[in-house]
Amino acid sequence: MKQTKDENRIGLLNKDAFRLLAVFLGYFMLMLVLISTWDLVNVARTDKNAFEIRQIPVENIENGQTLYQLFKNGDYQCDVDINEYSLLDTDGNTDYKYCALIHSVRRLVNVLIIAGMMLLVVQIATSTARENTPFIKKNAERMKCIAVLALSLGILPGLIVFAMKTVRFEYIHGSFDVFDMYNQLLFVVIMFIAAIFEYGVKLQQDNDLIA
Repeated sequence: MKQTKDENRIGLLNKDAFRLLAVFLGYFMLMLVLISTWDLVNVARTDKNAFEIRQIPVENIENGQTLYQLFKNGDYQCDVDINEYSLLDTDGNTDYKYCALIHSVRRLVNVLIIAGMMLLVVQIATSTARENTPFIKKNAERMKCIAVLALSLGILPGLIVFAMKTVRFEYIHGSFDVFDMYNQLLFVVIMFIAAIFEYGVKLQQDNDLIA
């Protein structure tokens, strides 16, 4: 059966949308990786004495509420959890630079994992535009890879942070993060979607044989 002009036009619009999505995600992924990498390098190259924590009163609130903020060379960097920046080594000293380095490493690991997931999404979008269907074997495999990356997002960054704290400090504080559980649930959801993709691939193959 031949496609009508309207059907061809719709297919072309779908392909253009998938290509646009692929370009946008690819650019966004690259920028995230570059910014996070530069932040890590910048922290690593800065002298440890340049870092300080300041307790800043919250503006327009008169109940004494304060925020703990990280400054580098007198410039504001970010609000921080004081518990994460009060770890002491065997001599009873803290190290704000190392704490900032831990934060930067964790963020870079998170970004790299998310970038890997986005890259797979770009590949799925690109192959869908090329094949005119998302239900191909490679896309099912890519969905499984996304699920594994989602699981690692809830495990790997925390393990790296724990290892870095163990190396530098004597006392290590850890707590359960509910978002890690969400990532594990996300793994189950994406694996279920991957199973649906595999079923779709089988139906697509059967349909091609009939056609």
